[in-house]
Formats: sequence, C-alpha cells, structure tokens
Amino acid sequence: YTPTTDIDNEAILDLDLQLIYARTLSGTEDSLQEAASVYSNGDKSTISIESMGTSTVNPNVFYAYSGAYDYEDRLMKAALAGDSTDFPNGADTNFDFSVFGKVGRAEFVRYGALGSVYNQIITELRGANEKCSNETDVAHNHLDRAVAFYTGSMSRDGGPGQLLYTLAEVESQRFGTYDSISGMSKVNKSVLSEFNAGKSYLNEKKCNLFVGRSDVLESLMLVPFIQALLGHTYALDNQGDSAEKTQGEVAGIAASLLPYLRLYNDAAAVVVHRDLSPGKATGASFEVVKYNLERTYKHLGISCADVGGLRDYSGTSYLRNAMPCGYVAPSVPIGPTPSTSGNGDNDTSLIVGLVFGGICVLIIVAYVARKTEAGQLIPSKIKKNVDMKVNGDLELEETPVHAKDAEVI
Repeated sequence: YTPTTDIDNEAILDLDLQLIYARTLSGTEDSLQEAASVYSNGDKSTISIESMGTSTVNPNVFYAYSGAYDYEDRLMKAALAGDSTDFPNGADTNFDFSVFGKVGRAEFVRYGALGSVYNQIITELRGANEKCSNETDVAHNHLDRAVAFYTGSMSRDGGPGQLLYTLAEVESQRFGTYDSISGMSKVNKSVLSEFNAGKSYLNEKKCNLFVGRSDVLESLMLVPFIQALLGHTYALDNQGDSAEKTQGEVAGIAASLLPYLRLYNDAAAVVVHRDLSPGKATGASFEVVKYNLERTYKHLGISCADVGGLRDYSGTSYLRNAMPCGYVAPSVPIGPTPSTSGNGDNDTSLIVGLVFGGICVLIIVAYVARKTEAGQLIPSKIKKNVDMKVNGDLELEETPVHAKDAEVI
C-alpha cells in the first residue's frame, strides 16, 4: 500500500506505545508519571493514544458494553495508576488492576492500547466514507491514517513493531495462518488487499463499494485479537503458565475484544471477562473460552479458517483440543491398498477372504433364524438406557497439557 498523503506523524504512534510500555514496566514513580504523560499527550507523535480511547462511531460498542463512551481510556488510566474501573454496567465489565504489579500492568497497557488503536482505525474508515463523494483528498487522508495506525513505523521499516500488523504476524505462526507465498500472515495479506481496494473505490467515488471494504476490514482486524486470546488462555490452562506477564497480556487482549463480543453474545462476553480479567486468569478454562468465542465468529464476520488452530512445536499438528472449529482429522489408511501395495497376490487374497467371510455370515444367520423359530434361543437381558440429567452448566474436566507431552492429532 502506497499512501497518497503525509502520515509520518500517525505511523510513529508505535514509538510512543513502546515508550509507555517501557516506563510502566520500570515502575518507579517518575517513570509512571512519564508513561501517563506520553499516553495523554504523545511524545514522538502529536497524536495521543488517550484520544483514541473514546468511541464516537455507531453502533457505539463501548457504551453498550460498559455504559461509558470512554471505555478504553478509563481502562488505560486505571492500569497506569494501579486502580480499579467503575463502569456503570457492573462487575462483569470492571477491571481491578491493584492485583497486578508493574509487569502485569505494563503488559495490559501494551495490549489494551491496541483496542484504542483498533477503535481509531474504524473511526478513520468511517471518516473516509463520509468524505468519499465530495472531498476525495480528505477521504484519502483518512484511509492513509487507518493504514498507518494498523502498521506503524517499526514494521514498515523492518522492525518488530507494536501494532496490529505485528500481532497478526506473530499469531499466524502459532495458528497455521501464515501465507508462505506472500511472506506474511493471511490476515495481513487480506487487510492490505482490502486497503488497496478501498483506495481504488475512493478514486472512483464508488462509495457504497468502499463501505463494503470497510466492513470486511473491521472483521479481519479482529482475528489477531482472537488468536492471541486463545493462545494465552491455552498457556494459562494447559501449560501451567501463570506468570503475571501472561495474565497482564491476556487481560489487555480480552479488554480490547469484550465490547465486540457483547454486541452479539452477552454470555460470551461474561465468560471471557470472568475467566480472564485481572486476578482470575489462573482459573481460566481454555475449552470454555474457545467454545464461547466460536459462537461469535459468524456475527463478527470471520470464519474458523481465518482463526486457525493452535499448532504444536512441530508446526504440523494441533495441540490437544486446540484445533480449528469444524476441524475433521484426516483419515488414516489401515494396511496396504491396491494403489500402494503393488502386489496382485494381496488383492486376490483379500477378495477370497471377503467371499469366505460372507458365506460364513449367511450360514450363521440361517442357523439363528432356524433356532429362533424352534424357540431354542432365549434373548439375554438388555440393560435399559439410563436418562442423563443435565443441570445446564458446562463442566469440563481439567487435564493440564504441557508442550513437551501434549497430545497431538
């Protein structure tokens, strides 16, 4: 994607996020004050992450979920200060950061900020659509800004990056969604393709078609969030990773996703919050979280194939119970087949065996029928089926699986 307007100021937002993370991780009073200052005012960029944490788009998912338009901003400020949020919509939306030390809070800030950035990308796409028909230059600037906020400057310059583009690259390696031909994740390949298509539609003032591309982009950009949430939850539940770093990361990812889950499935949002908010992640159930996330895919506009499954270290198999939804294991042939054995004698033996077996079955059936007519066979007692009573709660047996001995399929 080649921008048509100057977006250097937007692209270096990732440098500010990197600085905020480093200062929060330091944990001293002075460094935390600096982190809060950069968050509110920017540093390298004149655009602040704070300005992205209040949603003005419709439907307003922040307000629908938490009862606050500045949902992301409140979360970030509470995390930086080590405080609790007090959202109007109650306990299943609030986060208590007092349970975290500097590591957990720093990781939350790094991942939670991506929710604010995602919100800003959507805002820019809506702005481009509004200006599509009569202010093409302004519309292009909005689209270019969206691309800059998605990629950042570090990934553009070949560095590791801090924003969604980099998250998608990392998670594609874990979930088998990396496209070796293009040399990037399938999500990023599709996102950049959609950005370029949107650029063409703006040039042609095909505004209705641009809206369609925007909707696709909003869905695609949620995929790395979901992958990261699943990967971290698996580590917590099945690999014994209860480190504060992991808990902070997964809480930040969950906070970014929750408003969008709530928009379509309130129960899914409640489950994710209760399993992964600060102080609760050590009791998370991967299978319960995965099941509830998958119930939202269709509504979010993504597929099981988009998300993929969590790969083992060989990269050729899935970790136990971490396959893509709807996955069917390939059948394994038993013994040689005519196409692989290359031995005609084996084929003849197989045919003879089948014919002989069929004759034996016919003889037995005839014998049973004759004896039954004579009243000589008495049916054995058959145990009646027992009705299983279910109380409506989904209970899963927890069987921790470590990477070194994980069962694969």
